[in-house]
Amino acid sequence: MKKENYKAVIYIRVACKEAINDEIMEQKELINRYLKTKSNIKVSDYYIDDGYSGTNLNRPAFKKMLQDIKNNKIDEVIVKDFTRISRNYFDLSKCIENFKNNNVKIISIYNDTKFQNKLKKSYLLKDSKEVG
Repeated sequence: MKKENYKAVIYIRVACKEAINDEIMEQKELINRYLKTKSNIKVSDYYIDDGYSGTNLNRPAFKKMLQDIKNNKIDEVIVKDFTRISRNYFDLSKCIENFKNNNVKIISIYNDTKFQNKLKKSYLLKDSKEVG
């Protein structure tokens, strides 16, 4: 059964402390432009990790988001690109599998082509933009 409205959240991660405000605004604006084309997606929350590296998953907003996923509060996670989740392919694969196991779709607005191809080859993506 297809849902009419999705409980979506936006996840933003910025590593560089010098450009935090600009980077956060850039990611929000990009995602909001995308959402204008998707009337069935209703954003319920923003999870923002500012000043955290994408090389590990020990980030407060990310851990809160994972807990909310386990508690069935989220249907979709929207990110600028998959590197916002993790810059480590193994960690990213585990996260995507965790999302799928909890019936949560991840939407990446855009990605590096090489990154998409590597993920597709590891059979984790249905297409180049969405999982779940």
